[in-house]
Amino acid sequence: MGRTVNIVLVDATGALLGALPALDVESPWWQNVDDVVPAVRARHGIDVAILRLLYGTGGHRPAAGGEVTYLAQLSRPAELAWPVARLRGAVIYRDFVANIEPAEHVYHDADVAGRLSAAVRSARTPLP
Repeated sequence: MGRTVNIVLVDATGALLGALPALDVESPWWQNVDDVVPAVRARHGIDVAILRLLYGTGGHRPAAGGEVTYLAQLSRPAELAWPVARLRGAVIYRDFVANIEPAEHVYHDADVAGRLSAAVRSARTPLP
């Protein structure tokens, strides 16, 4: 008899990032989050810090089993932000190149493809 865990995710400023899909953990005890953090890391590839219990529906005993929702903070926000920032930068550069003198395009066309490729690579490469 474990519990089903829902995670509401915020960043370091408290801004809502969304909710992760539910996952099951072995321990039925709501106050025990030692198994939640590794389960989130294994399933979603991110590190979180559990901030507080938001809601729970008990099984046969209060504070045990059933479904529980925790508020969690993303431990390393750069994991999400860095690939998005690289892609955004590549798109901004593409727009810049599209608006320069046509004769200058030959000097920058390869740069656009290079920046997009680097952005995609960074999205596939985990941070240390």
